[in-house]
Amino acid sequence: MRLPAEAPRMHMPRSGTWRYGDPETGPSFGPGVGGQSPGAERAAARVAARRMMARKGTAGSIRGRTAIAMGLAAFLVVTTSVVWRRAEGSAAAIRLHSLGSRIDELEAQRARLDGEVRRASSRQELAPRAQRLGMRFPSDSQIIDLPDPVRR
Repeated sequence: MRLPAEAPRMHMPRSGTWRYGDPETGPSFGPGVGGQSPGAERAAARVAARRMMARKGTAGSIRGRTAIAMGLAAFLVVTTSVVWRRAEGSAAAIRLHSLGSRIDELEAQRARLDGEVRRASSRQELAPRAQRLGMRFPSDSQIIDLPDPVRR
């Protein structure tokens, strides 16, 4: 087995054999007095490093208040579009109803006018008018009834 000539860059934890007050192995004060133990300092350094890595690594991710704000904005857009669509649908329904009413009115007017044309073109109406104008009433053999043209 071959090993590289230079030492690898690895963190080797120190053994827990040092004592408080020993200048060679540790600080000269007890835990919680004036500073932190080396283990606590390393833990704090690791937490800080993780936070820095998390900020660098998640530059594109969205967290916290931003995510809530974006969710609320999306909800607002969706609900606004739904309300707008329903309002447009209601306006279209009102227009369709008014147009349907107008169609019914026009069909009734057409039926009334067709009745008036039939009544005005009947022999009972035409005979007195023709006599006033000096015209004579034709015999039945002279009358030709033509069928109504097909309406489109």
